[in-house]
Amino acid sequence: MELLEQHDLARHEQGGLTPSPVFSAMPRIEITGRIGFIAGIDEKRDCIMSQEHSSLNPDALWFNIDLPKGHGFRPGDFVRVSVEKI
Repeated sequence: MELLEQHDLARHEQGGLTPSPVFSAMPRIEITGRIGFIAGIDEKRDCIMSQEHSSLNPDALWFNIDLPKGHGFRPGDFVRVSVEKI
């Protein structure tokens, strides 16, 4: 992150803020939804899941993501999941 901040400062000092080509053309998908439930996988990981609209709308997007324990999320929390190609 520090490197990105330095890069942005350098561009600003040069007299202009232009979109970085690294970030401008990446495919990005965002899924927003409530965490339906959290499953314990093992002693180090949990899995947060949302499938609330998948049975009503077959085109709905849902998530199933492993996170390290201690993440602080609870069922019912509203979250946004972003997927970007890097």
